[in-house]
Amino acid sequence: MILYANAAAGKLLSAGGGGVAGTSLRTSVFRDERRRFDALFEAGRQGAASAEIRLRGRKGGRPVNLSLRPLSDRGDVMVAAVLTDLAEQKKTADALEGERLARSILEQAGEPILVCDRNGLIIRASRSAARLAGRDPLFQSFEAVLPLRATDGDRSYPPRRKRLTPTRGLEVRFERPDGASFRLVLNADPLRTAAAVVGTVITLTDITRLRE
Repeated sequence: MILYANAAAGKLLSAGGGGVAGTSLRTSVFRDERRRFDALFEAGRQGAASAEIRLRGRKGGRPVNLSLRPLSDRGDVMVAAVLTDLAEQKKTADALEGERLARSILEQAGEPILVCDRNGLIIRASRSAARLAGRDPLFQSFEAVLPLRATDGDRSYPPRRKRLTPTRGLEVRFERPDGASFRLVLNADPLRTAAAVVGTVITLTDITRLRE
């Protein structure tokens, strides 16, 4: 039974915003974690113990670090509990892990893939894109690094007015400064967030050998 909880602990433990004194800490833990909680609490009666545990609440609950240590009062053993909210830390860690995974997938992609911002600046690029360009394309203008020309005419890609619109199966040619020549099929899609279009994802497929 909880004898006292400060405002911060009360906020974590009470989904409805009511007081928590007189209630059981165990009931705030998800049912499938109560066996683990019981073992942790017993360890906390004997000495310092801590572990991550999930408290009940909206949207799948809230992860916290629960630290316990025994307190003695006239022969009765009580337990002091410190709850550390891990929700924001978890959210940040998940976001960073997602970013690392996305970067790893992009960098190791077999085909040249480039991500440009709204101004055509390359902000992400696969290693194969760097090999195609013959240099590191990051933080440079797409047109400067890959001056592409459509094979059905002399128009360049991307036309500024169409930079943020989809392009499908456009055959282009690329003449690298070292004299190497490539025929490529270009696909481009707008990069969207929940609020707006923030850039373009461009994929290039090398078909040079097919055109020889």
